[in-house]
Amino acid sequence: MEKNKQNINNHGIIDKAVLAVKNHKKPVIIGVACIIAVAAIIGGVQSYQQKKYQKLWSDFFLAQLAIDQNKDNIDLSALETFVSNNKNTTAGAEGAMLLAEFAWQNKDYKKAEDLYTQAAQVKEFEPLANAALIVAKLAQNKYDEVISMADDFARDYGTHFAFTQVLQNKALALELSGKTAEAKEVYTQIVQQEPSGYNALFAENKLKTLK
Repeated sequence: MEKNKQNINNHGIIDKAVLAVKNHKKPVIIGVACIIAVAAIIGGVQSYQQKKYQKLWSDFFLAQLAIDQNKDNIDLSALETFVSNNKNTTAGAEGAMLLAEFAWQNKDYKKAEDLYTQAAQVKEFEPLANAALIVAKLAQNKYDEVISMADDFARDYGTHFAFTQVLQNKALALELSGKTAEAKEVYTQIVQQEPSGYNALFAENKLKTLK
């Protein structure tokens, strides 16, 4: 009912605008008529975008529901299709993060890496996806990439809640690649930045055992 009313109003506005132009009324009237016509078009575009946005999330939840309904025999095909078809969208990034969790559980770290990389292309997910991506790279022994990404993360997201965890992964990458002195510096930084909590405890133990 509301949709029909909006369409009728839009058509009425456009008809008045066209009529004003046909009658060659004053330039001011014609200008106003054109502005009204453009406003009506913009309103239609916004309505379309809203419906498209709603459908996007509806499709995502349906794909997620397909997983929840088959917990004994998980089928990820619907979600995989959705993620593949909706790259660079918030819903697509959300789906990619979810698929990455399943990949991680199956120890398919390369697949998890690819999915986190996809999710990181969406601005809202960029810091969290990159933090997870660093872990996936660490699991594949890509130490140089972990260190480089951790440095980029510190520059861009130094206040993000995942930053301390990123530092811990950097320290581990340094340690595992034989750069013990540098690893100890990062572990010390973790203790100074987060005096309590798991990360600090882990770093303190590392500092006691590393020679």
